[in-house]
Amino acid sequence: MTGIVVVESYCSDWTETQTMDAEESSGAMFAGLSLSDIHRACEGVEFWGESPPFRKCLEEVKDALNYLGFPNAGPTPVLLLGEQGVGKTTLARLIHDLSSHKNGRFREINCKNIGENLAESYLFGTVKGAFTEAANRTGVFEETIGGTSFFDEIGNASDWLQEKLLRVMANGEFERVGSNDTLRADCHLILATNGDPDELVERGTLRSDFLGRIDEAVITLPPLRERVEDIRIIAEKTVDNLNRELEIQGLVPKWVSEQVLQILEAHSWPDNVRELIKNLKFAYARVPLDEPVIEIKHFSSRFRERLASVPMTCSASHVRVNIGESLKENTKRLERHYFAAAMRVHDGNIGEIAQKGKIRRGKAYRIFNEMHQWLTGPEKPPEEEIAVLKELAGRQWKRIEEGPRRQAVHEEKHVYSAERCNNNSKDEHIVRN
Repeated sequence: MTGIVVVESYCSDWTETQTMDAEESSGAMFAGLSLSDIHRACEGVEFWGESPPFRKCLEEVKDALNYLGFPNAGPTPVLLLGEQGVGKTTLARLIHDLSSHKNGRFREINCKNIGENLAESYLFGTVKGAFTEAANRTGVFEETIGGTSFFDEIGNASDWLQEKLLRVMANGEFERVGSNDTLRADCHLILATNGDPDELVERGTLRSDFLGRIDEAVITLPPLRERVEDIRIIAEKTVDNLNRELEIQGLVPKWVSEQVLQILEAHSWPDNVRELIKNLKFAYARVPLDEPVIEIKHFSSRFRERLASVPMTCSASHVRVNIGESLKENTKRLERHYFAAAMRVHDGNIGEIAQKGKIRRGKAYRIFNEMHQWLTGPEKPPEEEIAVLKELAGRQWKRIEEGPRRQAVHEEKHVYSAERCNNNSKDEHIVRN
């Protein structure tokens, strides 16, 4: 007789309803975890997110945990797919901690580092006398009985290694090198790659029979650029974690400015979450205790160079061309847009703006001064234009409204005069020669 089991759980806005046959429920609910349970567990391993792609990933985690609960002749494989830096190792550890093998050992193995000459003894262990200098040693599969073996970069696994793993998955048995005693490989097996498995098979890097054995429970970790709404969450939670030590000491906690959050949301993040957290920690360490706000200036110069030159809000829709105006007027408008965005990205540093814009420092100051005069002149600028500039400049808008300080104007004249003298000297040298 078939019955119906309905499971509902609530955690914040994470709501889940499942309907299944009663006959299937014992296996499918082996892990006894809902999506809200998994989401809460993510907090403990710094695996954060709320976006639809992130939620889909957690749904796949839940399916994988249920799959790990089914009886199998050999280790049940779970395959993690994702670019570098998306958190595959973190997720592998999370799956281990949520599984029935959580009290066993977790071993991470990088397939790229396994040489064929020592691979068999590394995986299966040895007995004394198996070969010269061989001793009684346990291998990976023996160490992880009741635990989890995590094979990273499986796309770099040799054909020999794939064949050995296939055998273990097929019958769940192995022997130490030099021994005839058969041992059970009672472990969970998690594998990961940052490549496309089908493409790896086409290139001959991955065996088709190996992929066919490991592609049942697949979890895809989305790149950070596909879950932009999670960048703010990750940044704020990273800083909250770092603040705990300051709070213990009774010091003022630090926080990320809105300007920085918007700039971070604009970045493409080629190295994904790892890149975001690494650079946030660096910026956090550079913020003085009496200035708790993390600004763009606190990030390394190398990272600032890699950041998008403008935030996402500075899109092509802001570049308005008016055919009724002269080319000069249109060019001036684009110049104002560029300067406002550059003020934001470079935290108002005119020297950096000049360097990155490949213009002289004096010209950068003149653009600044002309922009201020345009704002404060007798003809009121269009409100639409002001709104765009405010959005592009962010917190630097007040500085633009105030205009170049007297010292800066003096410096501009000095730089301009020096540049003219330099150019005149060059011209005189050319004439004399």
